[in-house]
Amino acid sequence: MRLAFSGANAFAWIFIFQYFSAFGSVHDALARTALLYALVFVFSSLITPYAARRLRHGMKKGIVYGVMLAAVAFVSLGASFQGFFGYQYVDGIVAFALLLGLYRSLYWAPYSVESHELRTDTRTPLRIEILVALMPAVVGILLMQQLLAPAWLLFAAGACMILSLLPLARVPDVYEKFSWGYEETFGQLFAREHRSFFWRAVYDGVQSAALFFLWPIAIFLIVGSSYILLGTVLSITFLLALVLREPIRALMRKLHIEDKSILYAVISVSAWIGRVLVATPIGIVIVDTYSHTGAAGREGMDLPSLDQSADGGSFIDEYTALKEIGLGFGRIAICVVTAILSVTFSVSIAFLVSFLCAAAAAGASVWIARGVRERI
Repeated sequence: MRLAFSGANAFAWIFIFQYFSAFGSVHDALARTALLYALVFVFSSLITPYAARRLRHGMKKGIVYGVMLAAVAFVSLGASFQGFFGYQYVDGIVAFALLLGLYRSLYWAPYSVESHELRTDTRTPLRIEILVALMPAVVGILLMQQLLAPAWLLFAAGACMILSLLPLARVPDVYEKFSWGYEETFGQLFAREHRSFFWRAVYDGVQSAALFFLWPIAIFLIVGSSYILLGTVLSITFLLALVLREPIRALMRKLHIEDKSILYAVISVSAWIGRVLVATPIGIVIVDTYSHTGAAGREGMDLPSLDQSADGGSFIDEYTALKEIGLGFGRIAICVVTAILSVTFSVSIAFLVSFLCAAAAAGASVWIARGVRERI
């Protein structure tokens, strides 16, 4: 799953952005792509309470259905670009968004609960991490040399996802009860006792959409719409983060910093400000390495796969569903803001304001987490 998302997730949205660009202006293309990305999480947020009710029937079913839907999503997008739907490319593109929304709603809550209950070791061997980090560069080279067409990249991603189901057969099932109904779930989301939890999830969602969706498109435009430069920049950044992560953590332990939350907030906010200012591939590598290394301990972020990951069991059962919906709200909000600014002003203004919003969200998220720890 990580190999598939690392190689295809960012490129899939860039293919969609390029498709819309071919039939209109760049700012219209960014707005349409952002709204399509928001549609993924509108659908996911609406379906998540239903999906969470299925936890009582076991986690593995949800994970299997989610993986299959993700595979079909990428295959449907590839089929659209291959001409399977004729000239109605939008049919496959919209199907991609809706199927990804179903995947998220069915997959992440069971996956998080399963990981927590089985005490899954989330540490991946270094050779696998290196392979995952290299995937964007490999894909970029294959696309640029025309050794792999966009449609076949998406087909390959779908095949990798189906293959990921094979090891799942050896994993024992876990059963949990989800006690809230559909309307009650949204009522709990806005309940007073969950207010801090909800807003932190929203702020993390803003950062997630900016980092995993908007930033790759911005990089693509900065590097002159070059697949190979985009993939190389991403891979170099992830590899540098792998190399520097442990030395940086060791240094922070030696400094005996009592309250690391302020340091994390400064790193996160300044990294987003840096992204506003960079205009070269080297600058992108520097600011992203700084960000990924400094925020290496953040939960819920799988940077090389450019996707959210399990939160390591910090929130389970009902709270997992609430967190997923809150993340969705944040992603929807930043995408709507980006779309409005892109159409009203320009692509540059849209990226500028969106990244500044992400900077503010990064600081607010860390501040809320710090306040919760102090109350505990």
